[in-house]
Amino acid sequence: MDEWLRIRPAGGEDAAPIARLFLASKATLTFLPNIHTDEETFYFIANIVLRDQDVLVAETNGEISGFLALHGDMMEHLYVRPDLLRRGIGEVRNRSNGRTLPRPMRSAPRSGRTER
Repeated sequence: MDEWLRIRPAGGEDAAPIARLFLASKATLTFLPNIHTDEETFYFIANIVLRDQDVLVAETNGEISGFLALHGDMMEHLYVRPDLLRRGIGEVRNRSNGRTLPRPMRSAPRSGRTER
């Protein structure tokens, strides 16, 4: 896996690819209502998530294949491109190329939460 998976901090230039990945992944979660437009989601990623959270991206072959967003010790987002599920990309939460991730890391509660 190490040969094709690279984990790095996200930058502002990653906002659009992260938003596209988020939308593609969320589209597979058909039980969730779609309460925001794509434009609102792009704004949210670029201006809130990347500003207020520590975001790591997983890259395969130079393309973003997953991302993890942390707010303190709370894991706010962990999404993987739907066509790359079950290939270990979600391990971004355990691997940080020397960056110390909070232990234990908490997941956001599911009940009563929306994507924002």
